[in-house]
Amino acid sequence: MVDSHTDAIGISGLGFTNSEGFIEDNRACELTEGNYKQRNKNKMEQNIYYEGQVLWAQLDPNMHLRHSAYADFCAQARSNMLTKAGLSLEEFAKYHIGPILFREELVYHREIGLDERITVKVEMTKLNLKNFRFSFRHEIYKENGIKAATVEIDGAWLDLHKRKLTIIPDEWHSIFNTIPKADDYVETTG
Repeated sequence: MVDSHTDAIGISGLGFTNSEGFIEDNRACELTEGNYKQRNKNKMEQNIYYEGQVLWAQLDPNMHLRHSAYADFCAQARSNMLTKAGLSLEEFAKYHIGPILFREELVYHREIGLDERITVKVEMTKLNLKNFRFSFRHEIYKENGIKAATVEIDGAWLDLHKRKLTIIPDEWHSIFNTIPKADDYVETTG
């Protein structure tokens, strides 16, 4: 049964972490095992890597989602996607490598307010095959399916001991083939 994967988040009533490590809302607990698996399969086919409720603490004085919360949602979605692909925090620690961002650009399309449910889609838009610098696009959708924001990021890999840019280990090259790609995805070598 799905609730065998409940953790502290589920106990608080906000949601739970499913067997694949994705944060889900507590409404999913009402689903059967088969429906639950199909729902998650559909999300992954759509490249949805985060779903959740907007909390009161994430609002600004204008009573809508504060700008930094968009970045938080995207970072969690990106982390979920990388973990699903095989690049967990443990894998980063093993090689003493971590992702860093050079640019983060947010374009607002619609307001998001208190208690709204959102989903975050993540796709790679660019990859440099020489140094594995990357770009991702995140699209944040309201529960009614309307796109609320687009967040584009550019980043690279940091050697955590030397505190300098580095390339990824050869073992990670095949993992990048499993990361979802946008329709306008491009690869470069320079």
